[in-house]
Amino acid sequence: MGNFSTAEGSDSVALGSDAVASANGSVALGQGALADRQNSVSVGTVGAERQITNVADGVVAEGSTDAVTGSQLNQTNVRVDGVEDRIGDVENVAASAVTYDDETRSRVTLAGEDGTRLTNLARGAVSASSTDAITGGQLHGALQTTADALGGGAAVTAFGTISAPTFAIQGGNYFSVGDAFGALDAEISGLKQQVGDIDTAMRTSANRGDGAVASKDARTGAAASVTSAPATPVATPTGTDVANTDEVASAPDVQAEAGEARGGVTTTAAEDRASRGEIAGTSVESVHADSGDGSAVATVAEEPAAQGTDATADTAGSSRVSGVPTPASVSAPVAVDSAGTPIAGGAAAAPADAISADVRAYADSTATQAVSSANAYTDQRFAAFNDSFDTFKGDVERRFYDTDRRIDRQGAMGAAMLNMATSAAGIRTQNRVGVGVGFQGGESALSVGYQRAISDRATMTVGGAFSGDEKSIGVGAGFGW
Repeated sequence: MGNFSTAEGSDSVALGSDAVASANGSVALGQGALADRQNSVSVGTVGAERQITNVADGVVAEGSTDAVTGSQLNQTNVRVDGVEDRIGDVENVAASAVTYDDETRSRVTLAGEDGTRLTNLARGAVSASSTDAITGGQLHGALQTTADALGGGAAVTAFGTISAPTFAIQGGNYFSVGDAFGALDAEISGLKQQVGDIDTAMRTSANRGDGAVASKDARTGAAASVTSAPATPVATPTGTDVANTDEVASAPDVQAEAGEARGGVTTTAAEDRASRGEIAGTSVESVHADSGDGSAVATVAEEPAAQGTDATADTAGSSRVSGVPTPASVSAPVAVDSAGTPIAGGAAAAPADAISADVRAYADSTATQAVSSANAYTDQRFAAFNDSFDTFKGDVERRFYDTDRRIDRQGAMGAAMLNMATSAAGIRTQNRVGVGVGFQGGESALSVGYQRAISDRATMTVGGAFSGDEKSIGVGAGFGW
């Protein structure tokens, strides 16, 4: 319907002048409308489109074929905008999120400019199989325990290290475990030497009998060993030593090979007992007996002394008993050393040797155990020190690395400021802006500055430089006349 309207397709409708419905089942509405698609409705043509207004909201549902209005589409657009904002937020969060370095999830690298500190961590489990992170408080506790075990004033420093202890050993101060145990080892070696000296002194011979010889030095306070055959007994009352007997036989003079004679044993008929001389390590008095016959039984002197028939003594502190008759009631003979201590003789020599061997074996065993225990303790402590030192070394290396980077940044900032200032120096305008870039040691910096010419004779300048977390700013003024 309409001038020059055409409905060419079957079951097609054309309303309006010049309207054309060329496709089957198509509808062309309005002047110049063209419906050239099958089963379609057209209200215009290309370049002459029309709006369809006053359309009721269509049903928005699966399978719906209703037309959707602008208001319905606006609601959808609002929701889509909200989704886009949320997606942007997610992208921002993802950019700052901590993620694994790769799909194996075996490593996470934090991207802090100067490293990243993890805080507010729970205390990790400390065990042989634990893989938990350890907090600074736990590490401080471990270091404090180590410092307490070391003693000597060792303490945990503010840098997470242990200060050196001070060990006092025999009047000397030592500032490490190794030095302290070295000093202890030296003291133990000295102790072993002293034990060896005691053992040597205990083996000093105190010989008795006809033709016997006393050899070596009996050290003060040391027991002497007897190595010769039993001497002829001396008649003495039971329970008393020879120096205090009431019946002592007469004997030849006492002779000293390495010195003067110390006096013989004399007898008188007045009394039946010996007159007692002083018995001491420094005494040179003789011992006298009043009656009886036989040989002298005891001598105490600083010089070597031999008593009895054919007796000789060759070193200081030696003593000799020999040539004494043997009554049936005579008790075992007794000899004394330089300190006046009775010395066992004859059959007692073997126990003395056994005691000497036991003392030496005990000293060797004790020293070996002490050194072994000290070495084990030292190894354990040094293992802990090595771990602490490795940690301290890593911390120092990191600090030096950070310092190097900061120095490079400062250098780059200085170069940037210089280039910014020189780049604006040749400009002859009232307002000037300069930009400079600097590089040093792999670090870069940016500098921006502004200068205002107040007059031909005065200027004011402000500028700043930036490099990572490092920033600097400066203000200046210039005058001329």
